[in-house]
Amino acid sequence: MFNKNIVNYLNEQINKEFYSGYLYLSMSAYFFEEGCCGFAHWTKRKAQEKIESGLNFFDYLLERGGQVELKQIKTPEKQFNGHIDALNRMYSNETENSDAIINIYKNIENDDDRATLIFLDNYIKKQTKIKDSIRRLIDKVKKYGDDYISIMLINKELHN
Repeated sequence: MFNKNIVNYLNEQINKEFYSGYLYLSMSAYFFEEGCCGFAHWTKRKAQEKIESGLNFFDYLLERGGQVELKQIKTPEKQFNGHIDALNRMYSNETENSDAIINIYKNIENDDDRATLIFLDNYIKKQTKIKDSIRRLIDKVKKYGDDYISIMLINKELHN
């Protein structure tokens, strides 16, 4: 059984993960409308991963005897100023998620709840991988350019 603070932290993280899923779906729609199906496919896959993460936090909370409190998910942005802008916002969102998980970890470290710390360790590792993949994509777009031909080449690569 969790203490109330841990329950609150995990419920907040569920909301953050679902919001990220919504944000990345919004980006997917943006990229699709821009004719970049590869970028759309990639961000949709990231959205599915974030929703799955939210469900994992949901399940973990229930399995450990905590009470889930689903909160309203804020409306995601839908207008972006090009590929770099969308990807930078995605990276920023992942940084916020990483910081939130690390903050939960720090706040419960003294509660002697090893199971939750191990659960969070896995998410800290996942967040690092996600941020690295976004950063690599940002670097690639910056290196090759945000022009039509470069974007289409990267787009094709992402579609696979």
